[in-house]
This record gives sequence, structure tokens and C-alpha cells, in this order.
Amino acid sequence: MVFFAAVYARNPAEHRLRFLRGLSQATAWVMLGGFMGGVRASLAGSAQMPEAEQVDFHRVVAMGIAESSTIVIMGCAFLALAWFIAAIGLRKE
Repeated sequence: MVFFAAVYARNPAEHRLRFLRGLSQATAWVMLGGFMGGVRASLAGSAQMPEAEQVDFHRVVAMGIAESSTIVIMGCAFLALAWFIAAIGLRKE
């Protein structure tokens, strides 16, 4: 996506911008799916904890959700970088 943003910034055209928008939407859905998959795995793993370890249940769930948010953070960083670069092309139009 960052590559195509750079292509658009160098040579702006409406079809390139539409493609970049589509990639952005796909990235957002991947972020959501990845986050929800991580949360699901964390909850499923927490539910299977032995009885003796269930004292830390909340801590394990919180750690799982925190780790699952990594994909959202990375996705947002790529989206921000790509659209920052694309803004150069938007200015040229």
C-alpha cells in the first residue's frame, strides 16, 4: 500500500486513488479480523486454564487483548504512512 501511495504521489490519477482506497479498506478489514482472531484465541485459551491458575484469569485475558491490538497499531501506522505519502499526490491534482 505504501508503494502504491508513492506511485500515486509521483503520478496522480483517479484510478490510482481508487485502488489506494480499496487497499485501505482491505487493510482495515484485515486489522479487524486479526484483532478479533487474537481476542478469540485469548479467550479460548483462558477458558481452558487449569483450576489452580484461574486466579490470574483476568490478567491472562488482558495480556491477550493487549497483544491482539498489535495488528491494529501496525495497520494504523501503515495507513497513516500511505495516506501521508498520497497527500502529496492529492496536492498536485
